[in-house]
Amino acid sequence: MNDTRGRPENTRAHPRYDIRIGADVQAGDKVITAMTKNLSLGGVGLVLDRAIPEGITILVTLFVVLEDVEDSATEPFEIGARVAWCRRMGPETYEAGLAFEAMTAERQVFLGRYLALQPG
Repeated sequence: MNDTRGRPENTRAHPRYDIRIGADVQAGDKVITAMTKNLSLGGVGLVLDRAIPEGITILVTLFVVLEDVEDSATEPFEIGARVAWCRRMGPETYEAGLAFEAMTAERQVFLGRYLALQPG
């Protein structure tokens, strides 16, 4: 179905929230530091300094950063994810969309703590 401007309506299973927290992406033996652009129970949008191949499965760790330091009071969230897409945004900036894999009810509750950080 399309919206009033002819664009497809949002068919996402989970709402996205604009949340900026730290992320480490482990692809093979490489770890790439990133920041989230948005987050949902189904996946995450990341901003990175390099491209990651579409279609691969990676390990992503999300963590809260306060004043450029990882917040030790907030436990990191670690989950496998598939890289749905990746595109260049600038000379040294990329954006990627990751779909979480093996999202259990327990992990949804844990991730909900991160979504609760959303100013509201």
